Amino acid sequence: MSITKKAIEEITAADLAALVGTAPDPGRLAVLTAWSRDEAAVAACSLANTDGGLVVIGMATDGSGRATAITGAAVSESGMLGAADDLGPVGRHLARARVVQVDGKAVGLMAVEASAAPPVLVESRGTIYRRAAGGLSHGRTRADLNSLLGKERGLRQQAEHNVEGMLDRLAFGHFNYMTVAVVLASRVTTDAPYRWTVDNQSSLLNLSFLKDRGLSAANVGVRPGEIEVALDSDVTGFVRVSRNGTVAVGERGKRPAQDLYLSPADLSRRLSAMAEAATAVFATTNQGPILGALFLEGVRDLRLPVAGGTTAPAKKDLVREFLAERHLNDAAERLAVGVDLCGAAGPIFDADLVAGTARPSAAAAVTSPQPQTWHGQTKRTERRLAGLRGHGSAR
Repeated sequence: MSITKKAIEEITAADLAALVGTAPDPGRLAVLTAWSRDEAAVAACSLANTDGGLVVIGMATDGSGRATAITGAAVSESGMLGAADDLGPVGRHLARARVVQVDGKAVGLMAVEASAAPPVLVESRGTIYRRAAGGLSHGRTRADLNSLLGKERGLRQQAEHNVEGMLDRLAFGHFNYMTVAVVLASRVTTDAPYRWTVDNQSSLLNLSFLKDRGLSAANVGVRPGEIEVALDSDVTGFVRVSRNGTVAVGERGKRPAQDLYLSPADLSRRLSAMAEAATAVFATTNQGPILGALFLEGVRDLRLPVAGGTTAPAKKDLVREFLAERHLNDAAERLAVGVDLCGAAGPIFDADLVAGTARPSAAAAVTSPQPQTWHGQTKRTERRLAGLRGHGSAR
C-alpha cells in the first residue's frame, strides 16, 4: 500500500525507510530535507488545495525528486501544527502531525486533508499553492483561482443537496403531528459517519437525547444506504445516518394539548441534546466544514409557557433554515452547533432559546377553532380545513 494511503498513525519506520531509492508521487507527497516552518506551511497549503497527502520532513532527495537518504530533522509535532496555523483558521483542522524515529533519526510527518473550502492560502505570504505532476505549483493566474473557487462552490452545493434530500425524507405531512430536528452534512460526500455509527452504536445510544427518548440497540436498523435509530411508532426520537455523509437527529410526536409546547429552558436543552447527538457522529471523522440545518414541521400556533402567560403563537408551520458551517472535530465547534440551533429556532417561538428565556405575549391567545366555526360544517370538514391551514394551503 502506498504510504500516502495510510493513516498517519499506521505509518512505520519501515515505511519511511522503504521510500529511499524511490520517486514518491509528487502530487500526494512533499519532501523537505530540514525543518522550516515556512516551507512546511507552503507544502501543506499545496496539498490542501489539491487532493491532500503527506509532508515528510527529514529526507534528502535528488534533482529528479527521488528520495536518497533519511537525514533526520529537528522537528516536533507542535512545530508542524504551528506551520498548519499559518494557513489561517482552517489550517489546524486540516493537519495532523507525528514524529517517527528511523534508525535513531527523527522524521516529521504531517498528514494534510484536501480542503473542502478552497482556496487555502499561506497567510504570511498571501499566496496560493497547489500540487502538479512536477510537484509544487504556484496559483498565479485567474484561471487557477477560478478553478479552486469552482471546486468550493461545487462542494457547498453538494452539501446543500444532501441536506435538502434528508429534510425531504423527514417530512411527515400530518396536521396532528410535529417534527423538530437538526440535519448535518459534510461538504465531501463520504461514508465515514455511517461507518462510525456502525462501529460506535453503544456510544451513540448512551448520549442523553437517545436515552431520554427510550432508544436502545433493539431500535437500530442498519441498511446498505442508511442507518436509522427509531421506535416502531409515529411518536419517536430518531437518528438517521446516510451513506453520503448526512446525519439527522430529532423527534416526531403529536402536537401538544392546547398548543402549549415546552418551556423555553426545556426546549433549549432539548435542541442542545439533539445537536450533541448529531455532532458526535462527526467528532473523529475530520471531514472538514459541516453544513447544518434546522427542521421544524407542524409547529404553527405552538406557544411556550412562561411565567405570567405564554409566548406569542408560532406563525410558521414549516421551517428549513441553514446554519453556519463548522469544523466538528473541534469540541468548541460541536458545542456551538447547539447555540446555532437555539439561535435559529428562537425567533420562531418568540423566545431567546440561547439563554432559555422568553417574555409572555401581550396579545391574548386566540384558540382555534372558534365556536362559530362549527356552524354549518361537519367535524370531518373542520378537521380537513385545519390540516390545510396548518400547511398554508387554506386560510
